[in-house]
Amino acid sequence: MEIKTTLKEIDGENWKFTLYESQDSNWYVDVVYSPRSFVDLSMLIKLNEEEKNTAINNRDNLIKLCDKIRDNYEHYQSKSINRDNFQFDWKMKRIKIIEITNEFIRNYKIFKKKSLLSESEWKINALLRDLEKTEKSKEIELSMEEKIDWLIKNDKNPIILYANELLSEPISNEKMNNIISSMTNGKLLDSIGFPFSHNSPINNIISNYIDKISCVKNKYCR
Repeated sequence: MEIKTTLKEIDGENWKFTLYESQDSNWYVDVVYSPRSFVDLSMLIKLNEEEKNTAINNRDNLIKLCDKIRDNYEHYQSKSINRDNFQFDWKMKRIKIIEITNEFIRNYKIFKKKSLLSESEWKINALLRDLEKTEKSKEIELSMEEKIDWLIKNDKNPIILYANELLSEPISNEKMNNIISSMTNGKLLDSIGFPFSHNSPINNIISNYIDKISCVKNKYCR
């Protein structure tokens, strides 16, 4: 059985590149490029010693190199390496991501329920109608507690939807990585008001989760 080289992520920029290091200290960069509109591909390239040392001295040099590869991808395709020859060290990262996500969903539901319990019944009914997009929601016939449970179960907050998707099984490392990239995308965060101007327990929970999940994906925090 062929032993594959294990690559560990050590740096990266969303939708641009991911930097890996092998056990023998070689560096490999996986650069995203677009051969045509709306099509994103990537190529894995081993950095030579000069490129590696230049990147170590100044991270901006690595970014410039990746930009050069992306803008001239046809020139670099001959240097592209078959990723099937490698295994990517995602095991510990997956465990951390699942652990953080489970904690987030648990805390979010606790504070969400507490918040909804403080609302009047007419406000709860309005939320139910808004979710179902009808004038008279069939869920209004439920008890107050059942209404709140229904609202929590059917929460449309995009961060919650992405978090639930992260916990789906089976899920590939690539899909998990893409979900986190989408979840931490600047446009999405702007659309839900991140960073949040209103300081509340729920907003703080979401903010902390975004920070932690970004840290695991991009900075590889312990």
